[in-house]
Amino acid sequence: LRAECGGKPFSDLIIDTLILDGTKRGSEEDPTITTLKHIVRVFILNALCIPTPISWVLFRKLLTKLTKSRPIVTLDNVAAISRVCSIDNTTLLSVLNFYHELGAFLYYADIEKLKNVVITQPEWLVKHLGAILAPKESGKDSIGPARAWRLLREKGILVEALYQVVWKTSGVECKLNPQAFADLLEHCFLIGKITQESFSSVPRKYGKMYFMPCMLPVCLDDAMNKTPANAV
Repeated sequence: LRAECGGKPFSDLIIDTLILDGTKRGSEEDPTITTLKHIVRVFILNALCIPTPISWVLFRKLLTKLTKSRPIVTLDNVAAISRVCSIDNTTLLSVLNFYHELGAFLYYADIEKLKNVVITQPEWLVKHLGAILAPKESGKDSIGPARAWRLLREKGILVEALYQVVWKTSGVECKLNPQAFADLLEHCFLIGKITQESFSSVPRKYGKMYFMPCMLPVCLDDAMNKTPANAV
């Protein structure tokens, strides 16, 4: 490598970083590995280690253990657990927001139908959101109106009649209002509300309507042949 890359702009990178001897330990350790370890250690201490009160750590461990089989718990139950950990109600919101940012728990104080619950298993929510975002090919039209499925797959239109029935039949172990599903997607900018007047052909009995761009089919051949040269 030194012979092939010598004198080229990246030669220092090749010599100092990529050519390592990982067989030695202790005083004989490759100096480059020693330097790399130091850089990683400094990065972890400065960027990844967040000072956290011991009561917050205890709260997370206790909540995780007590809700192992309950992916969604009420805020009142969470508050009771926090008091055991010496966290008062005025601090609880900060704790929940902290762990929400880390992805340990999910708490949406700004969503009306979710502000009184804490989602203790984010992966559980992702699984059930997949009932809409990534439905199985087999028998998917048997749950809910077939036309509603076609609207979603072909035009990117999600109707209330569809997410109501899918949410109720997806094995959700709690009495969470199905509208919370749509409110969460809207909060995350995955869907946008549209009016009945915009799509008069959609039956009014389907209820609320949302536009979900990520569900629109992509026609690669047409896109490549018809996309204007100045398109972004």
